[in-house]
Parts: sequence; C-alpha cells; structure tokens
Amino acid sequence: MNLRVAIATCIVLVTAATLAAADENANLVPNPGFEQSIEFHPKDWKKGLTVWRFYEINLPIKGGTDSMIAHAGKRSYRIEGTGKAFLHSGFFEVKPSTKYKLALWCREGAPEAEVFWWVKEGVETDKRKLSKANLKKTAEKDGWTLYQGEAISAPDAKKAYIRIIAQGNLCVDDVSLMEMR
Repeated sequence: MNLRVAIATCIVLVTAATLAAADENANLVPNPGFEQSIEFHPKDWKKGLTVWRFYEINLPIKGGTDSMIAHAGKRSYRIEGTGKAFLHSGFFEVKPSTKYKLALWCREGAPEAEVFWWVKEGVETDKRKLSKANLKKTAEKDGWTLYQGEAISAPDAKKAYIRIIAQGNLCVDDVSLMEMR
C-alpha cells in the first residue's frame, strides 16, 4: 500500500513540475497568430485594449489580417504602403524586473519592436515605460524571417503590450513574448 502511495505522489509531483515549467515558457501575447478576430467598435474601447490595434502614422499605409498567407495557422497581419504604421498587441500580464524574449516571423520588410510596460491599463510605469527589443534575424524558412530580441520589464510593471513598427510593406505572424530563464 505504501508503494502505491509513493508512486502516486511521484506522478503528481512530476506532473505539477511539468505544468509549472510549461507555464513559465508560455507565450504571453494574446492572439499571436491573428487567428481570432481583431475587430471592435470604437465605443467599446475596453475590448480594444485586448486585441491587436493598427495605427496609421504616415500615409499612405494600410493594414489588415490576411488569410492568403501565413507562417503558421491560417492568417497573418499584412501592412502595405510607403508610410509608417504601428501594430499594437492587446495588453497581457507580466512580472516586474524580468527578462523576456520577443520573437516574430515577418515577410517583405524589416520590423522594429518595442515592449511598453504598464502598472495597469492607462497607468504607465514610473521607472521605464518602454524597452526597444533590438531585433536580430535568427532564422529563415519558406520566405519568412524570424526576428528575436530581448526586453527587461520595469520594476513596477504588471501589464505590457507589444508595438511592432513598420516602415512600408510588412507581413507579421506568430508574435511571442516569453520569460527567459
């Protein structure tokens, strides 16, 4: 009987440790592959904080999801034009003073990326409100390029969102922010 209890206890502990490790390496970015709808009505601004948002900075530029091309899944986000645009992720929770790895797959252009740190939606951190990710090309596959960079959250950060900056054409898919060990 004691052997059964010991085996059951070991199974529970191994399962818990595996789940904890998997959770630590989880992608924090909501809807990283643009598979769910990102549409929202401007009056519903709170929903707008939970989905990807496109901002035209310099025209001509336009953006939207694209179901004709994707790195993985069925959709990507395509930005077209000669101007400048920002693509913001929805807010997500982060840990303070923590190192994260940002990764995104792109076609047709070279992105820039920043991570904005917040105490809560609408309240920026006091210490350091953004981190430039200094993206580097790390892989290429089937016409897609993987860009990766690192960012350290502010000491008072509890929430964050990612800003992808496009100067001209860019197709983006599979965006991730994961805690580094």
